[in-house]
Parts: sequence; C-alpha cells; structure tokens
Amino acid sequence: MPPKLISLNKLKLILLFVIAVALPITISLAVRRQNIEAPAIVGNTTLSIQPTSQSVGLNQTSASNVFVDPVGDGIHAVELVINYNSSILQVTDIKPGPFFTDPAATIGQPVEIIKSIANGQIHYALGFPLGSIYSSTTPKTAAIITLKSIANGCSPLTLFVTSTSGQISTTVSDINAQNVLKAVFNGTINSGSGSCGTPTPTFMPTNTPTVNPSLTPSTRKAGDANNDGRVDLIDYVIWLNHYSQNTNNGANDGDFNLDLKVDLIDYVVWLNNYGK
Repeated sequence: MPPKLISLNKLKLILLFVIAVALPITISLAVRRQNIEAPAIVGNTTLSIQPTSQSVGLNQTSASNVFVDPVGDGIHAVELVINYNSSILQVTDIKPGPFFTDPAATIGQPVEIIKSIANGQIHYALGFPLGSIYSSTTPKTAAIITLKSIANGCSPLTLFVTSTSGQISTTVSDINAQNVLKAVFNGTINSGSGSCGTPTPTFMPTNTPTVNPSLTPSTRKAGDANNDGRVDLIDYVIWLNHYSQNTNNGANDGDFNLDLKVDLIDYVVWLNNYGK
C-alpha cells in the first residue's frame, strides 16, 4: 500500500509548530550565554602590611611596607586601595618598594600610574615600565608608606578588596592582565598611647564580577580605545582620563575587559598591545 502524502497546508502547520517551539529555546540559550560569569580568580599572590602592628610615638614619623609574595605568579603591576583613620594618622607619602625598583638598572624605573592620598584613603597603582613586558616572582616590598602620628588612638591600615562590579579594589595583575591576588593581610598602627587588636586576613572571592551583558567585544584591537586601528599613547590618555571611574561605554572609555570599571587590569591589556 503506497504511503500517504502530507498536504502542503499540513506541512506548513508542522513547520510553524517547530519554529514556535525552537525559537524561544534558541533565544533563551543566547541570553544565558551573555550572562555567563567571568572565570574564577586563579592566583596565589598575597599582599601584607608589614609590620603587622607597630607603635608610633605621638608626633613621630614612621614607615609601613606593603609586601607582595607572588607565590609563583609573575607580577607586572599592583593597585593598592588602603584605608586608614585620618584623625589618628597623617600619611605623607607612598613610593615604590624594592619589588619594582630593584630591576630598574636593567629595565628602567617603575611607572606610577596613580598616586592619591586623601580623606583617609591611599589609592596607588604602579607597574614595571612601559614596553618592558617584565614580571617578577620574587617576594619583596611593593610600596613604602610614610606616616605620622597626630593623635592618640588606633588606626587600621586596611587593604580594601571587593568583588562588587564597578568598584575600584586592591588588585595584583600578572602580565596577562589577570588579577592573581588571593589574600590580603592588614595592619594596625598604635598611635601615641593608643592600642589596637589583631587584624584579620581577607581572602578574595572565588569569582570575579559578571561582565556587562549589554557590551560585546568588537573587532577592534584590544587596547584600542579610539578605534583607529592602532594601540598608542592616545589610547593610554583615554584610559587615564577614565581611570578609577565606572562606565557603560566599554573600550571607548578604556574599559577593555568590559567589567564596568576602568582599572589596573585595563591598563595591562593596553600595555600588552602597545605599539601594535
């Protein structure tokens, strides 16, 4: 017995049914792909305030070190956000430590990307010089803080870390623009007759903020903020002008990894592509 033929109208109905069922699934999968979180932080580096606790006589000057232990990670740049009690301490300076200055004879002086001391917060970012593509795995002091006791009391020196999107945080970048910071160990200053408790370490969250799903990578070169086909000083200035800001404009504002903020990681993306 010959097989029955399906009429054209029935065939159209079947095709419409298949499309109606498949289209929402396809759209749902596409939306899910846009909202996948960035990979977990992979790194072993620690930052610590040293000494962990120290006493400074009233109106006396002292120094605290920010020590970096890469634990095998190749470190290229560091961004420090350090909170302190400005009614107890006066921070007069922060400068590069031996981690960045010791290789200077070979590769040149480190670059201070930002240096701000105001309202009880130090914001300091530095890295190895432009064009060096240099990283180090040697544990050493990354930065030296000069401070003065101005009142009796206790002041923390807290390395601020957060996974909140769009918020600048203490970051350690390797040469591949990955944040490899695993934990920070904070410190305290006993100013004059003040006395502090023991600070506790802070461990980084297990994953990084979700990348903005409304921004998709374009065909422009990584690090090319003005989309002129090359990565040069102009792109650096665009990045610098938006540094430490939140943005929804992606690479146009120097946010090359599209995480809603312009920070040290974006700088290393630009650096890795400089001159290309």
